[in-house]
Amino acid sequence: MEIKKNPIKKLSERLLKGYSKMERKDFPFVIAFLAIPVIQIILFYFYVNFSAILMAFQDSATGAFSLENMREVLVAFVENSDRWGEPVTEMLGKSVLIWVSGTLLSPVSWFVCYMLTKHIPGSGFFRAMYSIPGLVGTVVFTTIVKDFFSYDGLVTELLVGAGAKFPIQVIRNGLLGSKQTAFWSVFILNRIMGLAGGGMILAGAYMRIPNELFESAE
Repeated sequence: MEIKKNPIKKLSERLLKGYSKMERKDFPFVIAFLAIPVIQIILFYFYVNFSAILMAFQDSATGAFSLENMREVLVAFVENSDRWGEPVTEMLGKSVLIWVSGTLLSPVSWFVCYMLTKHIPGSGFFRAMYSIPGLVGTVVFTTIVKDFFSYDGLVTELLVGAGAKFPIQVIRNGLLGSKQTAFWSVFILNRIMGLAGGGMILAGAYMRIPNELFESAE
């Protein structure tokens, strides 16, 4: 009579097959090392998003599962359908603008990669100036950007000095506090930061290419 093995034991033997006893001793450390990021992803990503989805289907009074919230959203959407045309068109237009601008600015990222990887005159200064924002903390960098775009910030004063005319909201709240200029301010800043990130990614990929490959190509 054939004795069936415990399925858990059978699976563990299959997973451990090919590892020596010395390597198996490192398994507890590896498991403990990987447990921290896995737990963080479960708690701060899956749990948070799953809780948000559940809250969308909860009754505000009892907390029980209900489709009333979804019904109210759909009714409001249908009753005000004539008001959605312009916002949706504007959203689609801005999405296309972001995609097209990212595509057109790709050659600039290639130039940044070239300056970071080639030892040409001025490349050392370029690397230093390019790396300075990365050495500044996120909170400090955000505060600097906010001050630059404020009503008396450097960017606003330069534009005013160049003859640009702004609505009264910009004078009071800055470029980020006005509906007419907030999107374009964030858009231009995002494109500039995108150039930095794209150049770093290309430079990292370029530096991983073995020198032997370049020598054989020459």
